[in-house]
Amino acid sequence: MFLLRTRFEKKRVFLVFLYECRGISPAERTLMMKKWLVLLLVLALLPLSGLAESGEYSDHLVFQSVNLGSCRELTGDVAIQVVFVDGDEGAWDEKSMAEYQKAMDQAYDQLTRWGRDYGQEVRISLRYAHTAESMDLDFLDSDAWADHVLNNADLPARGDDSVYMQECMPIIFLLNEGGRAYACANASETYNDYLICFNNSTVSSFSHELLHLYGAVDYYYPLAYQEAAQKYFPQSIMFTTEEHKEFDGLTAYIIGWTDTLDENARAFLEDTRHIRQEDLENAQEETLFTGYATQVKEHYTYTGEWVMGAWEGKGILEWTNGARYEGEFSGGLRHGRGLMTLSNGETYIGEYREDRKHGQGVETWADLSVYTGAYEQDMRHGYGTQVWADGTVYRGDWLNGQMTGQGTYLWPDGSYYHGGMVNGGLNGYGIFVDAAGNLYRGNWVNGNLAAE
Repeated sequence: MFLLRTRFEKKRVFLVFLYECRGISPAERTLMMKKWLVLLLVLALLPLSGLAESGEYSDHLVFQSVNLGSCRELTGDVAIQVVFVDGDEGAWDEKSMAEYQKAMDQAYDQLTRWGRDYGQEVRISLRYAHTAESMDLDFLDSDAWADHVLNNADLPARGDDSVYMQECMPIIFLLNEGGRAYACANASETYNDYLICFNNSTVSSFSHELLHLYGAVDYYYPLAYQEAAQKYFPQSIMFTTEEHKEFDGLTAYIIGWTDTLDENARAFLEDTRHIRQEDLENAQEETLFTGYATQVKEHYTYTGEWVMGAWEGKGILEWTNGARYEGEFSGGLRHGRGLMTLSNGETYIGEYREDRKHGQGVETWADLSVYTGAYEQDMRHGYGTQVWADGTVYRGDWLNGQMTGQGTYLWPDGSYYHGGMVNGGLNGYGIFVDAAGNLYRGNWVNGNLAAE
């Protein structure tokens, strides 16, 4: 954009020069020429800044995806169509869709804040639809699949006369099954772009994939990109989609938020300018590997199934500190059912969601205390039973890791309590029977029976 604007300015200056030279003497014309030559020299130097800086790196691979697809500018009012697609794991329910709508809102609020850091106003609005039946996902990642899903959701196709093309509107297909999110940018100018995300997608992955449609590139492959990104912008959202990541200056430049390359962006480009297309293709092939393989890293070894470069299916993950997980994975995370064993002998067998204990499980500690019941986000949450090593037992409700709600507490001496619990203590109405059989009924506050 800046280069085109600069060429236009040079042409305009020349026309103004010809206009001003009309009807003046040769001496005056010579003086005028000197003045305009100085101005033209200044304009000639302009490409050394702004978007013209990319001339230094015009052959660099990071710029190959700029303006590739139909998404042109991530600025101003940006509408996004989201389609919840029922998958093999079942239909989306209202609660799950609400959770992911919240995650996408958080992701695009994050992009709005980042845009303001570069003087850009980005106002993202999300439009939602839901397919009424499970889709055949065998031909996933094809234009035919995308149009098939849109038709099933009673939405228009993606052709050049569609609302998507008119508004440069990307589409997010959010599948109700695990997988690795990716962007599908079209080189064609007659079909708009879309993303495919899965039910294990994180807040940052929504932002990461959307940025791909505007030209942003991954920094985690090939190895030279990975090493340079670790050095110059290790917290970039294009390097990793873990939570609480940052925006880097090169990505801002690529998507048009700034027309200058900062020091770290230049350093990254210098360190990676030797990378060629074949290097990128070979690295991508490895990244998109599907099959069964072993991966050995500094702190862990994974052996198991892969889909598109991510741990997907059944596998074994062993850490160098002695910890071991054997079970199901999705999108590179523990997801499904598995057995986790720590180096001190503690175990958990049960359900995981996005790398955290979530669902039903059994946890055993080194002193042989055992919890059996519900988990949410790595914490005991819901109904469960805890048996301590000394024989004490609690059966009842848990909230964020604490005994809270209604429950029954049994002590080794035979005494027991049944009633309200808050943060592990007797709170609320309850009945207590001591070892001798004496019964106490009433309201309890922090473990004590309140006086009536």
